[in-house]
Amino acid sequence: MDVGALLPARRTRTWGRRMMANNSSFSLGLSSGAARAFMWLVAGHFLYVAGLAVVINANVERGNIWITPLFGIVWLLASAKGRFWARALLVIVAFTAIHYLAVEAAIQSYSGESTWVAGAVGGAVGSAASLILGILLGLLRRDSQALTLAAIGTLLLILVGSFGVHMYLSATPAGREGGLLDLLWIYTPWQVSFAYVLAKLLKSDASG
Repeated sequence: MDVGALLPARRTRTWGRRMMANNSSFSLGLSSGAARAFMWLVAGHFLYVAGLAVVINANVERGNIWITPLFGIVWLLASAKGRFWARALLVIVAFTAIHYLAVEAAIQSYSGESTWVAGAVGGAVGSAASLILGILLGLLRRDSQALTLAAIGTLLLILVGSFGVHMYLSATPAGREGGLLDLLWIYTPWQVSFAYVLAKLLKSDASG
């Protein structure tokens, strides 16, 4: 047997395995750590919805913003390891401030005509600011493939935000604030989508 003839095939297989490893970031699947983070964030979404019901019933001004930390608190407390203080800063301070800015941006961009633009603007502010801060805090990967994923994720969240706010505005008469079920059009699709994007981009030591 000509051993030399097998070498190109071996090199091809090795090159293919390397390419698959290098492109693993583009897989839709989640690693075990990322899947765990996603699970905690989705649990946090349900906690946020419960808190939303409370603040709506209590008529708390901007209550939907002040309870923002509930979304990430389960992920934060699920493990004291994995860059705890950076995650705490992101969940408690940054997410709340960004949520406020995103809501303000959406309100300012709503002209009363198109119901699609406001959510897109809010989604853009919320997703881009959150992911950039996550990178700056050292929680998210910053290699070229991860940055590409972050850009795709931001576009996804812009579309989800646009759809959610459109459905919310379509379901509520002009001049009236929506109830809990109406607000879920905004928060459930966006928070679950954001949980996936965030979990996908987390560094392995930041998953919690």
